[in-house]
Amino acid sequence: MKIGILSADFINTVSPTYAREVLTKEYGEGLEKYLKRRQKNFTGIINGLDTELFDPQKDKFIKRKYNSQTVFVAKLVTKIIYSKT
Repeated sequence: MKIGILSADFINTVSPTYAREVLTKEYGEGLEKYLKRRQKNFTGIINGLDTELFDPQKDKFIKRKYNSQTVFVAKLVTKIIYSKT
């Protein structure tokens, strides 16, 4: 882990909160000093999905739009239609 931290172009973890926590001795498991050295290239990304950006009902790149009720039929129809082309 130490070599990975020191040689990576960029380091991220599961959340901004966790990124702050692993910089402490309590949660850093001995790697906090290396993470602190790389703080400019270390961040936490928020878990989850941006449902506004990734909305299969509105996505212009999806030919057959779907929602939670129509997902299986829409995907099957799309596979059938586009596998023939």
